[in-house]
Amino acid sequence: MLTRLPALHRLAAPLLAAAFLFSPLAVQAASDAASGLGPVRMAPSSAKRGAPPPPRRAYAIDGQSFYYEGQQFIIEGLQMLQAGSELAKQRLQQILDSGDLQIAPLGDAVDSVTRARVSINGVSVGAGLN
Repeated sequence: MLTRLPALHRLAAPLLAAAFLFSPLAVQAASDAASGLGPVRMAPSSAKRGAPPPPRRAYAIDGQSFYYEGQQFIIEGLQMLQAGSELAKQRLQQILDSGDLQIAPLGDAVDSVTRARVSINGVSVGAGLN
Protein backbone atom coordinates (compact mmCIF):
# COMPACT_ATOMS: atom_id res chain seq x y z
CA MET A 1 0.00 0.00 0.00
CA LEU A 2 1.42 3.32 -1.04
CA THR A 3 1.14 6.21 1.27
CA ARG A 4 1.00 9.66 -0.05
CA LEU A 5 3.51 12.15 1.22
CA PRO A 6 2.14 15.49 2.23
CA ALA A 7 2.83 18.21 -0.32
CA LEU A 8 5.49 19.81 1.89
CA HIS A 9 7.53 16.59 2.06
CA ARG A 10 7.34 16.06 -1.70
CA LEU A 11 8.84 19.51 -2.27
CA ALA A 12 11.39 19.35 0.52
CA ALA A 13 13.06 16.06 -0.52
CA PRO A 14 14.34 17.29 -3.94
CA LEU A 15 15.40 20.61 -2.44
CA LEU A 16 17.42 18.88 0.28
CA ALA A 17 19.02 16.58 -2.33
CA ALA A 18 19.94 19.56 -4.51
CA ALA A 19 21.29 21.47 -1.52
CA PHE A 20 23.58 18.56 -0.65
CA LEU A 21 24.80 18.10 -4.23
CA PHE A 22 25.85 21.73 -4.50
CA SER A 23 27.23 22.11 -0.98
CA PRO A 24 30.97 22.81 -0.68
CA LEU A 25 31.55 19.43 0.97
CA ALA A 26 29.89 17.52 -1.84
CA VAL A 27 31.70 19.52 -4.53
CA GLN A 28 35.08 18.97 -2.80
CA ALA A 29 34.39 15.22 -2.37
CA ALA A 30 33.41 14.92 -6.03
CA SER A 31 36.52 16.75 -7.24
CA ASP A 32 38.79 14.65 -4.99
CA ALA A 33 37.21 11.46 -6.28
CA ALA A 34 37.57 12.59 -9.89
CA SER A 35 41.23 13.58 -9.51
CA GLY A 36 42.21 10.52 -7.49
CA LEU A 37 43.68 12.71 -4.77
CA GLY A 38 43.05 12.13 -1.12
CA PRO A 39 43.54 14.29 1.92
CA VAL A 40 47.07 15.45 2.68
CA ARG A 41 48.40 14.50 6.08
CA MET A 42 51.54 15.87 7.62
CA ALA A 43 53.97 13.50 9.24
CA PRO A 44 54.03 13.87 13.02
CA SER A 45 56.93 15.96 14.21
CA SER A 46 58.45 15.25 17.57
CA ALA A 47 60.61 18.37 17.71
CA LYS A 48 59.65 21.88 16.73
CA ARG A 49 62.00 23.37 14.19
CA GLY A 50 62.44 27.08 13.81
CA ALA A 51 63.58 29.01 10.79
CA PRO A 52 66.99 28.04 9.43
CA PRO A 53 69.86 30.36 10.28
CA PRO A 54 70.62 33.05 7.71
CA PRO A 55 73.31 32.12 5.20
CA ARG A 56 76.84 33.20 5.99
CA ARG A 57 78.02 34.89 2.85
CA ALA A 58 80.72 37.37 1.94
CA TYR A 59 79.56 40.38 -0.09
CA ALA A 60 82.02 42.10 -2.44
CA ILE A 61 82.23 45.89 -2.07
CA ASP A 62 84.61 46.44 -4.97
CA GLY A 63 87.38 44.43 -6.64
CA GLN A 64 89.53 44.04 -3.52
CA SER A 65 87.33 44.40 -0.42
CA PHE A 66 84.25 42.67 0.98
CA TYR A 67 81.91 42.43 3.98
CA TYR A 68 81.67 39.26 6.03
CA GLU A 69 79.63 38.94 9.25
CA GLY A 70 79.42 42.71 9.67
CA GLN A 71 83.15 43.29 9.27
CA GLN A 72 84.83 44.89 6.26
CA PHE A 73 87.98 43.23 4.91
CA ILE A 74 90.58 44.25 2.33
CA ILE A 75 92.34 41.32 0.66
CA GLU A 76 96.09 41.43 1.20
CA GLY A 77 98.17 40.98 -1.95
CA LEU A 78 95.30 41.46 -4.39
CA GLN A 79 96.09 44.09 -7.00
CA MET A 80 93.38 44.36 -9.65
CA LEU A 81 93.32 46.85 -12.45
CA GLN A 82 90.23 49.02 -12.09
CA ALA A 83 89.47 47.63 -8.62
CA GLY A 84 86.51 50.01 -8.26
CA SER A 85 84.76 48.83 -11.44
CA GLU A 86 81.56 46.77 -11.47
CA LEU A 87 83.31 44.00 -13.39
CA ALA A 88 86.00 43.71 -10.71
CA LYS A 89 83.31 43.59 -8.01
CA GLN A 90 81.44 40.82 -9.85
CA ARG A 91 84.66 38.85 -10.34
CA LEU A 92 85.50 39.08 -6.64
CA GLN A 93 81.94 38.01 -5.71
CA GLN A 94 82.25 34.93 -7.94
CA ILE A 95 85.54 34.07 -6.26
CA LEU A 96 84.10 34.52 -2.75
CA ASP A 97 81.12 32.30 -3.63
CA SER A 98 83.24 29.57 -5.22
CA GLY A 99 84.20 27.65 -2.08
CA ASP A 100 85.06 27.54 1.60
CA LEU A 101 86.19 30.98 2.77
CA GLN A 102 89.08 31.32 5.24
CA ILE A 103 90.07 34.72 6.61
CA ALA A 104 93.32 35.39 8.48
CA PRO A 105 93.30 38.99 9.82
CA LEU A 106 96.61 40.86 9.65
CA GLY A 107 96.44 43.09 12.71
CA ASP A 108 93.70 45.25 14.11
CA ALA A 109 90.99 47.05 12.19
CA VAL A 110 91.79 50.59 11.08
CA ASP A 111 88.68 52.75 10.52
CA SER A 112 86.64 49.53 10.89
CA VAL A 113 88.47 47.92 7.94
CA THR A 114 90.70 44.88 8.47
CA ARG A 115 93.47 43.76 6.13
CA ALA A 116 93.43 39.99 5.80
CA ARG A 117 94.87 37.06 3.92
CA VAL A 118 91.89 35.41 2.27
CA SER A 119 91.80 31.86 0.96
CA ILE A 120 89.14 29.91 -0.91
CA ASN A 121 89.42 26.14 -0.42
CA GLY A 122 92.98 26.66 0.86
CA VAL A 123 94.14 28.69 -2.18
CA SER A 124 95.16 32.30 -1.45
CA VAL A 125 92.97 34.77 -3.32
CA GLY A 126 95.69 37.43 -3.41
CA ALA A 127 98.35 35.15 -4.83
CA GLY A 128 96.03 33.25 -7.17
CA LEU A 129 94.71 36.27 -9.09
CA ASN A 130 97.85 38.30 -9.66
